[in-house]
Amino acid sequence: PSLSSDAGLPDATVTMTMGQKSMTVNGTKKAIDVTPLIKNGSTYVPIRYVLDAFGGGAGWNAAAKRIMVLRGSKVLDLTLGNKEFLLNGKRQSAEVAPLSLNGRTLVPLRLVSEQLGLSVKWAQETKTVTIES
Repeated sequence: PSLSSDAGLPDATVTMTMGQKSMTVNGTKKAIDVTPLIKNGSTYVPIRYVLDAFGGGAGWNAAAKRIMVLRGSKVLDLTLGNKEFLLNGKRQSAEVAPLSLNGRTLVPLRLVSEQLGLSVKWAQETKTVTIES
């Protein structure tokens, strides 16, 4: 992904339902290998799948337990179990931290999505989250 601007980033709509190993991207169903979940009132998702739909990317540093998220001009640096994060090099604090589940890293959806300029909607009756650019 380019770090120069947000121009040219794809518009997309992604829906994920808690407990389901699939997501819908612009109406097309895709398999994912870990289900989104709710823990202590926060929704956690496998971010790589979400980023693919919105023209971003993610990297994992196993030794440092760090997740680097890129989308357009935004770089988000998160650490497993740490509520502090860096956005374009500026330290900030969040209410919740990324977690590991069965060897997979899940990130707090609202935190990451909103930092990257995406909107998030929650439907309680269906336990579905919708992410839009």
